[in-house]
Amino acid sequence: MFSQESSKAISDQYVAVRITGGNDKTPEVEAFMSQYKVRGYPTLFVMNAEGHVGNADVGRSAEAMLESLAKGAELETEFNALEGKDDVESKTKRATMLADRMLFDEAKAALDALVAEAPSAGVFEAMADFHQKQGDTDAELALLGTMITDYPQADNRTKWRVRVAVAPTDAFQRRRMPREEALAIAGTAADNLRVIFDELTAAESPDNAQIAEVRASLYPILSMQQKRDEAEAHVEWLIANAADTEHAAPAMWQRGVFQINDKAWGSALATFNALMDKYPDSMPGQSAPRAIDYIQKQQAAAEAAEADDDSDDGDDADDGADSDDDDHGHSHDEDGDDA
Repeated sequence: MFSQESSKAISDQYVAVRITGGNDKTPEVEAFMSQYKVRGYPTLFVMNAEGHVGNADVGRSAEAMLESLAKGAELETEFNALEGKDDVESKTKRATMLADRMLFDEAKAALDALVAEAPSAGVFEAMADFHQKQGDTDAELALLGTMITDYPQADNRTKWRVRVAVAPTDAFQRRRMPREEALAIAGTAADNLRVIFDELTAAESPDNAQIAEVRASLYPILSMQQKRDEAEAHVEWLIANAADTEHAAPAMWQRGVFQINDKAWGSALATFNALMDKYPDSMPGQSAPRAIDYIQKQQAAAEAAEADDDSDDGDDADDGADSDDDDHGHSHDEDGDDA
């Protein structure tokens, strides 16, 4: 990518550093991957000169990367502006950003101080998020369970319940497991999400934002279980009713995946073009061009194969006509001699 003309603006303003992993990782690379929680390739970070992560949500095209770098600069300014502020909201935000910057020891100390000084739903939620980033699922779920009980009216209580339901599926990313085991975990998660979904939809005044939260977590699990119809219903609802939320772009991506699986190339092409147009700053939107390229190649191959089939059918028809002429022009007895 850095050989492209469009990437010149990146090299003019930033230093690109590549660290190679694979089977020949050095101790230094191993330490880097452990410190920054690198679990797969490629992993892209925007970092400052001190090695703090300014933005871990980095696009892969030159244009998307420039946007990610600009976002990293904005977050750096925001973080610096929080320095020295004494209100709980600012302290909580700064602690969360410390964890985002992967300064985990500092983040934990700041959160522990907040829990002691000003315990609240927001502070405990920040601590639960910290545990999740650290991969400490047991501590996270224990805390979320307490929060769900102690803060029954909290705005994010549904979000906490959803997280408790889907947390066991984190294991899919950490280790390979037999399909039967994975499906059992997914089945339990889906059942727990359906309980939450049924409660929300049965409410006297259903909250669409909370319902969207559950649907967005449910359809990937249903897709894994190959429950296409149920998953597709959630996807289409999100596209229609949650267009202005973070859930819309991933749902549109999933619609496109369904269409690719059906080899509905024209429909898939329209979906990914719409995704790129409507949500260009989202990760699915930034990945849409690669999907479009794949679809166009598959569509061209399908059209070429169809053209070959048509050609073969024409040849067969010609061969058949020649055979008919021969049969009608000559009489053959059973011994194969011309009569």
